[in-house]
This record gives sequence, C-alpha cells and structure tokens, in this order.
Amino acid sequence: CLLTCPRECACFNGGSVIDKTFTNINCQGRNLEYVPSEIPSRAVVLFLDGNKFNHISKHDVGHLRETEIIYLNNSGIQLIEDGTFDDISALKILFLNDNFLTT
Repeated sequence: CLLTCPRECACFNGGSVIDKTFTNINCQGRNLEYVPSEIPSRAVVLFLDGNKFNHISKHDVGHLRETEIIYLNNSGIQLIEDGTFDDISALKILFLNDNFLTT
C-alpha cells in the first residue's frame, strides 16, 4: 500500500501509529488534468471534484481497491473507459454529476 500523499492533494490519516493509512484524500478544485498516480491504494474516500480530467480509465483508479466513495462531480469528464471501476471492489458510491457524459 502506498503511504504518500500526492503533492496536489490534502490527505487525512486514520488508523494506528503502526498501521497508518490515509482514509480521506482531497484533490478538489486543483485544475488537475490527470488523476494523481500517488493516491494511496488504501484511500477510503476520494474527492476529485472540480478538475479537468476529460477521461477516466482503469489505469487512473484501478489500484484503489479499498475506496468506498469517489467524488468526480464537475470534472469535465467526457469519457469513462469500460471496466474503469471493476477492480474497486469496495466502491459503494460514485458521484459523477455535472460532467459531459452521454449514453
């Protein structure tokens, strides 16, 4: 598991001193054009609202297997590749409001 916080984000810790994990990762409104690759794999809640991603792929988020909630509102997303979220077995809520997605 990765224990670094992307420089573009703010990370909030949880867990014990020995088993320190990042539980909330806030990368909101940073005008990012890509999902930071350094997002800890054990993140539980991920805030990515208000960025400029254009598209999201499994390569961007596939390692986030313990993430339960992802916020991607208002992020300029036009395309989500097939299978992008398949490996995130813990995912319960995905917010995609105010993007440019079509069916």
